[in-house]
Amino acid sequence: MNFFEHQHHAKRKTRLLLVLFGVATLLIVAAVNLVVAGVTVNLFNPEDEILLPDRAWFQANAALMGISTTATMVIILAASVYKIIQLRHGGGGVARAMGGKLVKRDTDEPLEKRLLNVLDEMSIAAGVPVPEAYVLDRELGINAFAAGFTPSDAAIGVTRGTLERLTRDELQGVIAHEYSHILNGDMRLNMEMMGILHGILVIGLTGEALIRAGFGYAPRRRDSSSVGGRSRGAGLGVAAAGAALVVIGHVGTFFGTLIKAGMSRQREFLADASAVQFTRNPEGIAGALKKIGGFKEHSWLQAGHASEISHMLFGDASSSLFSLLATHPPLVERILAIDPSFDAEAYQTAVAEMTREPRDLQEQLIAGLQGGQVALPEGCGPDGDIPNELFAAFAGQPTSQHLEYSAGLLAALPSTLRDAAGFPDDAEAVVMALLLSPEPASRRFQLDIVAETVNAERKAQVERIGNELDGQGEEIRLPLLDLSFPALRRRSSAQTSAFLGLCHRLIEADGVVEPFEYALYRVLQSHLIDAADPSHTGYGNGELARCVDDAATLLAMVAKVGHDNDAEVITAFRAGLGALEIQGAVPCCAEFDASVMDSALDKLDELLDTDKEKLIEALYVTVCHDHNVTVAESELLRAIAASIHTPIPPLVVGSLLEQA
Repeated sequence: MNFFEHQHHAKRKTRLLLVLFGVATLLIVAAVNLVVAGVTVNLFNPEDEILLPDRAWFQANAALMGISTTATMVIILAASVYKIIQLRHGGGGVARAMGGKLVKRDTDEPLEKRLLNVLDEMSIAAGVPVPEAYVLDRELGINAFAAGFTPSDAAIGVTRGTLERLTRDELQGVIAHEYSHILNGDMRLNMEMMGILHGILVIGLTGEALIRAGFGYAPRRRDSSSVGGRSRGAGLGVAAAGAALVVIGHVGTFFGTLIKAGMSRQREFLADASAVQFTRNPEGIAGALKKIGGFKEHSWLQAGHASEISHMLFGDASSSLFSLLATHPPLVERILAIDPSFDAEAYQTAVAEMTREPRDLQEQLIAGLQGGQVALPEGCGPDGDIPNELFAAFAGQPTSQHLEYSAGLLAALPSTLRDAAGFPDDAEAVVMALLLSPEPASRRFQLDIVAETVNAERKAQVERIGNELDGQGEEIRLPLLDLSFPALRRRSSAQTSAFLGLCHRLIEADGVVEPFEYALYRVLQSHLIDAADPSHTGYGNGELARCVDDAATLLAMVAKVGHDNDAEVITAFRAGLGALEIQGAVPCCAEFDASVMDSALDKLDELLDTDKEKLIEALYVTVCHDHNVTVAESELLRAIAASIHTPIPPLVVGSLLEQA
C-alpha cells in the first residue's frame, strides 16, 4: 500500500467513523430517554414500588422525550465540536495536555539531544518539516505518539522511559513507526477520532456532575416534613439520574473504545512494517517491543488523558482484559511479524542486555557536499528505462537510503547553522540568509531591506549567516529550512504574516524570481499556513481531466528549469504529457513564472489522491528525461509536492551515497 492508497484508506475510515459515531449517538439518545422516562415516572411517586413507563406514557409525554432527545444530541455534538476546535491548535496541544515538556534546541540533556537528532534525520529523509518534540517526564513506561493534522503541525511525544531504556537504534525504530502515522494520514484520522468520540464520553462526565449535585442538594428552609422529604427525594432522584448517566457514559465509552480498536490495530502492523523499511533495521523496533514486554511498566501511562489518546500511542496505554477492546495488536504478534524467531524468553533477554549507545551526535559520514548534482534513486540510472512509478511509490515511504543521506547531510552541516535554526529570531535570519542573492549589489539591497524592516542588528546577523552559507553546498538549503520550522511555528499569526511579507520583498528585490527562491517560499508558506490552521486542509475531489491546462503548465515550468535548450525543454515536456496520457497539442510556456505556478498549484491541490499520484509520476518523468537531475529540479519538485500535500523524500546526493 503506497502513500496515495493510505490516504484513500484513511478517508474511507473517516467516513466509517462518522457512521459509527451516528449509530452510537442514537443508541445513547435512546438510553438517555429511557432514564429520563424512568426518573420522571418515579420521582414523585408516593408508593414504594418502582414504576416503568408504558407506551401510553411515552405518547402522553412526547414533548418531554423530544426535549430529552434534543438536549442529549446537542450535548454530544457540542462536546465533539468543542474538542475538534480545541484540537485545531495541532499536535503540540495534545502533547501539552498529556503533560509533555517541549524539548528546545538548546537543551543540555544528552538523551534529549539524541531525540532531536533522530527527528532531524527522519524529517529530512522524509521531506517534511521537523515536528515539535515533547518528553513526558513522569511516564516510565516505553511509549510514544504522533499528534497533529498534517506534517506541518505535527508533534512527537515520547515518555521518559523511552528515552532512558532504548538504544539509539530502538529509539529510531519507534520514531520511524510514528513517522509512518504522520506521512500516511493515520495521524489526521487519529485526531478526528479523538475529537468526534469526545462527544460520546461527555455523557458519563455529565452523570458524574449530576451525582455530585444530587447528593449536595439540601433545602435552605424546611417548612414541613413533606416538603423536606420531597426535597431529599428530588436530590436522590437527581443523583440516581446521574448514576444512570454514568452507566450510559460507560456504555458510550465501550462503543468509543470498540470503534478505536477496530480502526487502529491493522494500522499498527503497517506502521511497524514501514519503520523496518525506513530504517532497514528490524532489530531496532523489535528490540523496543521486546523491552515493553520485559519491563514491569510496559508501555502503560499514568496521565489522566491516556485513554483518550490510546489509539495514537506506540503501545497500549494500559492493560486490557478484553482483546476486542485493545487498540493495538498483541505484543507477541507485532514482534513475530518483524522477528519470526522470537520466543517469550526474549523479553527478559532484551531487558538484561539493555545498553546505551554513546549519546554524542552522529559521526560525520562525509567530508562535504559540494557536488551540485543529484543522483537518481537505485534502479533509475541512465543506462536503463526510468520506472516513473518508482518515485510516486517513495511518496510518504522514505527508505533507509534516504535516511543515510539525511544523516550524512546533517553531519556535514555546520553546528552554528544547525543551532541557529532552533530559535525563532535566529531561524528567521537563517531563512532570510537563504534568500540572499550571490550578486553583491542585489545582496546589499536585500540587506538594506532587512535593516529598514527590522533593524541593523538583524541585518548584521543575516549577513553573517549568509556569508557562512556561501561556503556550503546547495543541498543543505531546503533541509536547513526543515530544521527551522519548529522555531518558526512558535511565532504569532501577525509575526508570521510579517515575516512572509519580508521574505517576499527579499525575493522580488532584483525583479526576478529564481526557481530556488520560489521553491523555498512555497514550502515555507505552505507549511506555515498549515501549521496555523492545520484542520483546514480538507480532502480534494477534483479530477485531473478538468485541470489539464494547469497540469501542463506545471510540467512546462519544471521542464524549463531542468533543461538547457528549447529542444530539450519541449522533449521533456512532451514526455511528461505522455505520462499523464494527455492527448493533443498543448503549448509549452516559454519562461518560469511564479504567479502562473501559484495559480496552477492551488487548483491541483484539490485533486483526488489517484490523480495526484499520476501528476507526481509525470513530474518525475519530466525531471528525469535527460537522466541528469539538478538540485534546482529536486527543490522545485519538493515545493510542488508540499503545495499539493504529498510529502516526498529528497533525491539523494550521489557522492554521499558512495561514501555512506
